[in-house]
Amino acid sequence: MIDEPENSLHPKWQLEYVSRIKDLFPYTDFHCHIATHSPLIISGALKEKNTHIHRFDGKRFENIDSTSKNIEDALIDQFGIITPKNNALSERCIEIINSVIDQKMSKNEAIEKVLQFKNSSYEETQKGFLKSVQELIRNEV
Repeated sequence: MIDEPENSLHPKWQLEYVSRIKDLFPYTDFHCHIATHSPLIISGALKEKNTHIHRFDGKRFENIDSTSKNIEDALIDQFGIITPKNNALSERCIEIINSVIDQKMSKNEAIEKVLQFKNSSYEETQKGFLKSVQELIRNEV
């Protein structure tokens, strides 16, 4: 068990943290549990084979799909934080719109997903963008 190893670590070392820990045990079936708030450690861990990411929702641990491609994705997936000018958010909105067009998701489900992003955002321009995405789904798609 390791609790918040990011304290006092350079960002590059945070990205490499899980890899370096695994390097210490190259010939064993190594199990380690790390509690962190660092999107850099999570982003680095996502690149490792046989690594599982979990998020605690206040009651239980939920396995997080390791599809995060970058720190913005990790912030959304693990912490529910939407940063300003977030490219990952734009890509997710496009995926949601395409899912409605391809009839893989209902309009109501899509609008609810965008609302979750909107509720996680703290930047007014971004909230306006997400409101426009909801209107686009509601009226045009």
